[in-house]
Amino acid sequence: TFIETYPEHPMVNMANFQLGRYYFTKKRYKSVLDQMELVDELKLDQQYLEEYYFKKGYSHFQQEEYDKSKEALSHVLNGGKKYRSPALYYSSYILYREGKNETALVGFKELESDKLFGKVAPFYILQIYYRQGKNEEVLTYGKTLLEKDYSESKSGEIHRMMGEAHYNLEQYAEAIPEMEIAISELGGNRDDRYKLAYAAYRGANYEKALQYFQQVTDEEDELTQLAFYHMGDCYLKTDRKMEARGAFRNASKYAFDKELQEDALFNFAKAAYE
Repeated sequence: TFIETYPEHPMVNMANFQLGRYYFTKKRYKSVLDQMELVDELKLDQQYLEEYYFKKGYSHFQQEEYDKSKEALSHVLNGGKKYRSPALYYSSYILYREGKNETALVGFKELESDKLFGKVAPFYILQIYYRQGKNEEVLTYGKTLLEKDYSESKSGEIHRMMGEAHYNLEQYAEAIPEMEIAISELGGNRDDRYKLAYAAYRGANYEKALQYFQQVTDEEDELTQLAFYHMGDCYLKTDRKMEARGAFRNASKYAFDKELQEDALFNFAKAAYE
């Protein structure tokens, strides 16, 4: 009412800012932005500038307007105090989302010991190491994170990344328990189960390999063809030629990998002959 009644009053700028603050407490981020657009930051008291830019940047973030969010938050990063940590976190998250891993890593590293973000930032650090294929760093850093009190889903993600790091390093025996924990906590998709099966196969744990290979043969695709092929070899290794014959025959039905199809057909014939 004050703004509408006295549009030329020198306190209108502050009134618009206060109204924006109010909408922020109500999480009405579109209204925050509409109101903040009416604020002339050059006429805003210095003590409110950091809050102005942060709440504007955060509201853009909530509206998924990430470029505008970064631009507003950059004002807080340069000399901000009260809102610097959250501004750094959301700026780093945007960079992470954009795939700018090294720059995001610098921000998250700075937040490792932060009171507010010290628990969530390390999780993104681990994900960046995982993205970059730094398997040794994933294992070292992931081990330290597991000592913290994370939720089951976060814990499952950490185990999943550590399992894949062991897998990539061909440390199959070490990969198996990590992958099993991840699957038990997250459910695991077909790729996760195939990798666990293959790790068990390479580690000569054929019964476990068979158990998980069987769980990925429910679709008509290359993964199913591979699973049947490896199942055939698992059965051969455990001297079960009848089952091996059936698995190789199933693998030979698919033409996703022609070379594998031929090899499966040959092994089917060989197992049938024997």
